[in-house]
Amino acid sequence: MMRTQSKGMFYKLLNFADSSAIGLAFTEEYGKLKFFINKAFTKKGSIYKIIPGEIDFLKKDNTDLNKFYSFKEDLTYYYFLEYIPLYLRLYLIFEIIDTLYDLEERDSYLFKLLLHAKESNMQKFSVYTVFYMLRKNGINFSTDICDNCAHIFKEEAYLTTSGLYCNNCISSGYIKILNMEDLYLFKTINDPDAFRSFNIDEAIELHMLEIIVGYIEEYTNKKIKSFDNLRVLQ
Repeated sequence: MMRTQSKGMFYKLLNFADSSAIGLAFTEEYGKLKFFINKAFTKKGSIYKIIPGEIDFLKKDNTDLNKFYSFKEDLTYYYFLEYIPLYLRLYLIFEIIDTLYDLEERDSYLFKLLLHAKESNMQKFSVYTVFYMLRKNGINFSTDICDNCAHIFKEEAYLTTSGLYCNNCISSGYIKILNMEDLYLFKTINDPDAFRSFNIDEAIELHMLEIIVGYIEEYTNKKIKSFDNLRVLQ
């Protein structure tokens, strides 16, 4: 056991007993961690979710439930909570983190991405971050050729949990049919220089997220509920 500190963001608090909670946070040093938090639902011990800060805790070796001591919020990021459209996108990101990442799966680059979320870049932030998480978890697509026969896509591609297939190779169910514009969009995300200068408006963002979230739901067999909230409230 070791008492330590790490920058992190709490994204889920589950009622445990009385006013205590089981808290889930994504941290810079240790990835996704689980905490027992005493008095989490009291005025004195309440914790802001979706705000970065410094977590002081006892990291335990014999259990995945770590002992929480304190959380010092960085209130310069209070706009994460104040600006609802940005909050909804962050909430979506954290639900996907909770779905794709194991406990203590460290990803300092992802944590850095979270800190750079702003109103001015939130459409590009959401698309790039969700696509990055797929790649980090070993899920990538060839947007030029069929993953089965290497046929060059000229009209459309069929998205499945095994990859992108042409119409000659698709033999069972698929998640979505992607047209050439869709394939171009995903190819652009894979090219840092092209993506940097690419303009993503809300319509393109939601369309791309619908494809990616649909894939994640099919791949994990879990519903990403926060995407429905984002889509309805935009």
